[in-house]
Amino acid sequence: MISGIIVTLILYPLDTVKRTMQTNGGRGFKTSYLNSVDCLYKIHDHIGTAGLYRGSLLYLITAVLSSYT
Repeated sequence: MISGIIVTLILYPLDTVKRTMQTNGGRGFKTSYLNSVDCLYKIHDHIGTAGLYRGSLLYLITAVLSSYT
């Protein structure tokens, strides 16, 4: 369980970048990011490190609860 939490905390920013890139330029809006690295830097510059972990608490709670079943 603890190793799962550690892996989640390490890899969650990559998932945030993936989700952000998937919605990049959607619904006729101008694309904001050139590539994944640009997206990572812009999220970190504008929102900070907390922006990379946005939503991770809920994900960790569900992961821990599902590991008990």
